[in-house]
Amino acid sequence: MNRMTLIVLAVEVVLAAVGLVVGWWIGTPILEDTRVDLYSGLLALAATLPLVAFVFWGMRTEMAFLARLRELVRETIVPLFANVSPFEILLISIMAGIGEEMFFRGFLQASLGRVVNPWIALALVSVLFGLAHYVSLGYAIITGLLGLYMGALLLLTGNLFVPIAVHALFDFAALIFISRMTLSPATEPGSP
Repeated sequence: MNRMTLIVLAVEVVLAAVGLVVGWWIGTPILEDTRVDLYSGLLALAATLPLVAFVFWGMRTEMAFLARLRELVRETIVPLFANVSPFEILLISIMAGIGEEMFFRGFLQASLGRVVNPWIALALVSVLFGLAHYVSLGYAIITGLLGLYMGALLLLTGNLFVPIAVHALFDFAALIFISRMTLSPATEPGSP
């Protein structure tokens, strides 16, 4: 396992642990709102499909905003994952789903939602989620919107497993696609 994979896994474990421990300490029972069942799994799979479609479309569109974002991905993210195996990407994706969703949605959003309107908590935590993933303003905005989507899934289902699974599935699909990206004409917008 390469060093970058180990660092990412460690960060995700810390996020999950902080969310669980601090959540328990202040009375936000994170695991109480986590149910794994067939319906939730199918719902997560269906909720992931539009996100994956957006990535595939975004990597091929000629919109200037997304073209700049695509170049940023090629320059920063592709090199990070160039030598990472699909198994390591799977581990990273699963742990990102667990760690980030337990921390941002299970702990922060749920805790803040007990103090302010849950939809306001969703908006605030989504901004934090975007800032935590800041690589550029465009990347932070897209990631904040993804956080908004994950948080809305939590509010609508009442089940933390759904955003955990969506996050993991989305990350896996996106990272597999992005990590195998090249600068060949086949990945350029407008190519057949």
